[in-house]
Amino acid sequence: WGDIAGGQAEFHLRRGLYRERAGELALAVADYEACMAPETRTYNEQMATVRPLLGLARVALARGRLDDATERIEAALNHQPRDPEALLAAATLYQAKSLTASLDGFASDYVAAFGEQPELFVTLAELSVDQGRPAAARRYLDRSVVDAESARVMMLKARTLLLEGDLNGCR
Repeated sequence: WGDIAGGQAEFHLRRGLYRERAGELALAVADYEACMAPETRTYNEQMATVRPLLGLARVALARGRLDDATERIEAALNHQPRDPEALLAAATLYQAKSLTASLDGFASDYVAAFGEQPELFVTLAELSVDQGRPAAARRYLDRSVVDAESARVMMLKARTLLLEGDLNGCR
């Protein structure tokens, strides 16, 4: 397939994901970098920017290179500040760097850099739910300006209610 689709960012991204999962990290890096090469074609800018940058960040984390991962994630956010995967990676890494770091600190830094984006608080609510912190999740959902009826927000509200033990409210 490389002969047919080798010039497409989507091909390199998919192959990079496969190779990453197979543990072939050097080959995955080559594919992710090929996504961003000037001669690579794509109809979706994210396939040549955010997605391969996040792939390179995952590989850097797998290799124990926290600074490199941070740099790649920040680059992905600079390309698309509202990308949920990039936001989740950035917020998680922010917390991992300091056990005392709060998501509020990340939110402040993010808003200073990119302004208030609707996806920010939904992503922080999602991370709070995953960490078993329903009060924080509720606070972030209240700050969110994303459509309250979206499937993602409604699922987060239900998960928050479940964490609080409100089985009737999450129906």
